[in-house]
Amino acid sequence: MTTSTPLRVLIVDDEPLARQRLASLVNECLQPRCTIVAQCADAQQAQACVVEHLVDVALLDVQMPGSTGLELAASWKRLPFPPVVVFV
Repeated sequence: MTTSTPLRVLIVDDEPLARQRLASLVNECLQPRCTIVAQCADAQQAQACVVEHLVDVALLDVQMPGSTGLELAASWKRLPFPPVVVFV
């Protein structure tokens, strides 16, 4: 990845206000530059997004209804290019 290519960020949190705040923080980030590829409210949506989009970094809630963020992150280890996970 070159310095001109922004990091592709996925935001996963079941709370809309938390997603909004994380998106605001990501959009304020100048170095490295970032772009939000998707925002998801649960693990099922996030799994589909990771398959559909190239994701460099996932900002991932630990406690969510259904599958937890820990379970989701573990499932991504099997991907050819798993995103870096930051638990929020």
